[in-house]
Amino acid sequence: MCDICLYLKQNPYSSTASVAEVLGVSVSSAKIYLRRLVEAGLIVPYGANKNRTYSLK
Repeated sequence: MCDICLYLKQNPYSSTASVAEVLGVSVSSAKIYLRRLVEAGLIVPYGANKNRTYSLK
């Protein structure tokens, strides 16, 4: 999950699909990782559902 934080540091406001592509995982797996980081307070989601993006807090 540190890879996600590094990616978001260089690419703020990234979508779930772009995170999944960079990590080489499925979109559903990326959603799980991103949700855990949001719950931990490390990243912030913006937008709703299909338009949601993420950036570091």
